[in-house]
Amino acid sequence: QMLLQFPSLLHPLRPRPRFRRNTFSKELRRLEMFYGRAGYGGADAWLDSVVTLGEGRAVRLRVRVREGPRTLIREVRFYPQPVFSLDELRRVAPFKSGDAYPFNDALLGRGTRALRLAFLSRGYLAVSVQDSTFLTPDSSAARLEYRMDPGPQFTIRALTIAGNIRTHAGLIGRELRFAVGEVYSYTRVEESQQNLYNTSLFRNVSIREEHLDLRTSKLRRILVA
Repeated sequence: QMLLQFPSLLHPLRPRPRFRRNTFSKELRRLEMFYGRAGYGGADAWLDSVVTLGEGRAVRLRVRVREGPRTLIREVRFYPQPVFSLDELRRVAPFKSGDAYPFNDALLGRGTRALRLAFLSRGYLAVSVQDSTFLTPDSSAARLEYRMDPGPQFTIRALTIAGNIRTHAGLIGRELRFAVGEVYSYTRVEESQQNLYNTSLFRNVSIREEHLDLRTSKLRRILVA
């Protein structure tokens, strides 16, 4: 987990890194982040000693770590909404009761992204997902809460294919997994993009949504370019 790379059985010729006291703090912060991802939000790492070896061309470092209490997820709570059942949400969310609570914004963001993608796959393009964390006073347990506002479900009103100078629009249309009048599905859009790449006819494929009409819940156009 350290930034410094040392010789090993797989890399015996790798040169030993230089020790620079003024930049070694980055190594310590990285180590603390590693503990944070494992649930130790209060972990503290510091350089305890530096011992010079030989003629001063090498040093032996001693790093100490104070872990502190480990925080486990006691409960993952989902506030009611009309689209998904509680069991469905539990299958989508990447965190479960008993997991280590990740003190890391990127890892926590996995939960909101997974839930948002689930709503997008059912046509809820304006969905809002917010998460909140509540720690016990001793930081031994956490409750993770998700609030979701699905917004309207969108259907596809029009489809436009552009940029196909040599390829017939009919061939492109056969590879699409969605059609006008259907409920928008992010999953089907991704599958359509992959289908087009699989034909080996295109270097770049862009499928994007345009002109969301919140009043009529219509997606006025999907552009395939």
